[in-house]
Amino acid sequence: MKLAEQSIPVKINEIQRNPVDRNIIHVDLQRVDMDQPVEMFVPIQYFGQSLGEKNGGIIQQQLREVEVRALPNHIPEYVQVNITDLDIGDFLSVKDLLLPEEAEILNDLNSVILKVLPPKMDLEEHTEEPQSEPQIINARDSHGIDAAK
Repeated sequence: MKLAEQSIPVKINEIQRNPVDRNIIHVDLQRVDMDQPVEMFVPIQYFGQSLGEKNGGIIQQQLREVEVRALPNHIPEYVQVNITDLDIGDFLSVKDLLLPEEAEILNDLNSVILKVLPPKMDLEEHTEEPQSEPQIINARDSHGIDAAK
């Protein structure tokens, strides 16, 4: 940010948008010291089509961002993940993410970020029609539920 001909390093803490037209209403900035590590949430961007999707599987994202600690100039804009080799039943964990050596991930390294689930079964194909009406045993009267109406 430039203020009175002086450049001040800042990070964006929050961006408020108009809910109707999505125009920016307010930006919350925080001054940072370039020699001190900062903690920020970094979005995860997935690319490619997984083998599992090609075989009818479904991608389920568990995490959309990770928390990272590093010097301000070493914080990546996003973490890119190639999912083309993932098949049905495969998953990725936080420990599988590749970041610059200078950046430290603060999330639990065993947290799942993405799964490839098997395809959903079509219920119509796998439900059987009853063969006949159920048999009523020990009916005491002939009124049954109809009598309650």
